[in-house]
Amino acid sequence: MKVIMPFWNLNILPRYMPQFTSLADHVGDLTILYIDGVPIQHQNINYKKIDLPLGVNRQHRMYRLISDAHNLVNDIDFDIVYCLSGRWIQQAADRISRKTGKPLVLRIRGDERRVASYQKRRLRRNIFFKNQIESSFKQASLVIPISEKLIEVAEDLGGKNVSYPVPNGIDDSKFYPVPQPEEITVGCIGRLSAEKGSLFLNELISSTPRTRYIVAGPIQTSIEAHENCKLLGTVHYDRIQGVYQESNIVLIPSHIEGFPNSLLEAYGCARPIIITPGAFPIEAELFGWKLGQNVDDWANVISGLDRDNLGILGESAHEYSKFFTWDRHGKSMARLIHGVLEEN
Repeated sequence: MKVIMPFWNLNILPRYMPQFTSLADHVGDLTILYIDGVPIQHQNINYKKIDLPLGVNRQHRMYRLISDAHNLVNDIDFDIVYCLSGRWIQQAADRISRKTGKPLVLRIRGDERRVASYQKRRLRRNIFFKNQIESSFKQASLVIPISEKLIEVAEDLGGKNVSYPVPNGIDDSKFYPVPQPEEITVGCIGRLSAEKGSLFLNELISSTPRTRYIVAGPIQTSIEAHENCKLLGTVHYDRIQGVYQESNIVLIPSHIEGFPNSLLEAYGCARPIIITPGAFPIEAELFGWKLGQNVDDWANVISGLDRDNLGILGESAHEYSKFFTWDRHGKSMARLIHGVLEEN
């Protein structure tokens, strides 16, 4: 089985590489189309670099690229088109599928419409992308959600065949327990943006000046510099486990999530979490606290944290994380994708 997948920016590939290698190892052959970055070699993954056509700006050049996407794969032998949810790559995958007649499989990771509302995108741009996203869901032979809450989202977007959820896995050679830090330290790992709860996080840090925080992730919105917060910015995937291990507990303040990587990675490192209802996958087990968008509630929990109790809770979280292997993920994904080919 040969799979082709648009994934334009290889600069962020290290974080995605475990799921791509697990998929490639079970489907047999994966070709990644990319524009920027440097490939990471793997025996079952091929790469094809795509050059952007001329245009007045990058957005215009992307439009031109997508309109001709099917002609960029004429020299590639593939059985199926696969892509992660995302505006530009979905449009390209949709175009390739329609023009070549090959089935399309979408992996939905979040609710793009709600993300757009939090980011307050311009109305014209939002309407355009909404139409394009719905078009690709209607074209898809199969939609594979990352969590149960996204089944309804996929169906509402036009997905006619939505599978059972397949969560991501975790690399237990990277995310593993170390002793809890002596000084209570609260970690937050992920993008700092509106939909990820950056304003709420900023207010929480400000309201708990005696608590030590460490925050890692791309900064996509304004955030104050607090004396009690170590703001790291983007941390390379090869070093991100150190941020979890430097923390006693991990915050996930997002307004919306499918099945956050930071939940599994925190559990793998034996770290409990504090998470919002919007970010918590209903099928997951909770080792920590699920709290609404009230800063005082979060501050009260944080002020009462006990290192020994966090250690006991973290041990249970670590045991639970052992279920989420990349091998299990790859087998489930390959089985579902192969079923699409059998039906076509």
